[in-house]
Amino acid sequence: MSRQDWEKLLASFEPYQAALAKKPAATAAKVTVAPTGIPDQLGEDRIDRYLDGGTLAAVLDLIRKDAEAPSASTDIADLERLVLYHAHLHRLLMNFVSFYDFYSFRHNAMFQSGLLYIDGRSCRLCLPVTEVEAHSKLATLSQLCLVYCQCTRIKDKPETGTETKGIVAAVTAGGADMLVVGRNGVFIDSSGRDWDATVTKVVLNPISIRQAVWDPYRRFARMIGDQVGKLAASKQADITKNLGATATNATAGKAPAFDIGKSMGIFAAIGLALGALGTAVASIARALFSLAWWEIPLVFLGAFLLISGPSVVLAWIKLRKRNLGPLLEASGWAINKLVPINFPLGKQLTRTAVLPPNARRSYNDPLRKSRHWPLVLALVLGILVAVCGAWIWHTWPDVRLPWTPVK
Repeated sequence: MSRQDWEKLLASFEPYQAALAKKPAATAAKVTVAPTGIPDQLGEDRIDRYLDGGTLAAVLDLIRKDAEAPSASTDIADLERLVLYHAHLHRLLMNFVSFYDFYSFRHNAMFQSGLLYIDGRSCRLCLPVTEVEAHSKLATLSQLCLVYCQCTRIKDKPETGTETKGIVAAVTAGGADMLVVGRNGVFIDSSGRDWDATVTKVVLNPISIRQAVWDPYRRFARMIGDQVGKLAASKQADITKNLGATATNATAGKAPAFDIGKSMGIFAAIGLALGALGTAVASIARALFSLAWWEIPLVFLGAFLLISGPSVVLAWIKLRKRNLGPLLEASGWAINKLVPINFPLGKQLTRTAVLPPNARRSYNDPLRKSRHWPLVLALVLGILVAVCGAWIWHTWPDVRLPWTPVK
């Protein structure tokens, strides 16, 4: 249908539109007799003229042509789709098929929503999240260390309040000791706006080989600290309880009873523990001194490998399985293949803070009065004593130490 035909059709319906405009509003009423005649003001002659004068045939012909050919709205939608494909199809393919933008680091990929600064590092791989629990169930399969944050920002007009959104950041460098719930950071979105970020959930996975090497020792130190804290808390509770009992007895005029059996049991247990510890230290020292001087470093190296080896192997296996696919799947993308994240890429996705050029750290504390020389002196004396003992043990075999058995 051409524009002239459309205007001609509109002109032919103008009397009908004018009649509808003059038609009174309908009111609810009970009608018992059916109305007769035509309920509008066109008249039978005009209607007959429209029906017999070829107008109906022309309208039916236009309807047939419109049904056979695509509608104008469909053509406009197809044209819009074609323009969008021409403008954005290349970038869609570079981000959805080949992931060229993600691996080239020329600019952020379509799924990267910004940059998160937290714990002395910057995390480049950040994705938007709406439901944390549902997202984390699938994102855990990526074998990445993930940090979920709730971001808040005051709107451009302060009277309109604040806006919030959720993100997830992949941490691929550094350590995870300080990545805890409640930690604060700064998030810079793709538009350059800054947000206040607060950690709401952490999915722990190996981050680096260096972390895996020292992780068993950190866990052991953390366990010792927890046990010492629990022991101190229990002792403090016992002391508080005993003080309460003493105060009660003093008020009642009674002297606290001394349990000699309990005290002897405590002293005996302490003696047994010290004896067992001394025996273990003596056995280790005797075994070490029985070795050649070049075998002692090998013993320490073997112990180090025995402790850190399983952790390093497990971390290496998990680090090789790091994959971006499950993380994108959890965010709504449909990924058909694996998108691996190797070691060099992991170092680029998370950058740790470094000192500026020509800058150095100063470890001098002006408020600290004590010096380090007593500790250094004690360390040097300990090394000298150990070296002298080893030299005496190998040079004078007739010298008998307290734990040497009598033949």
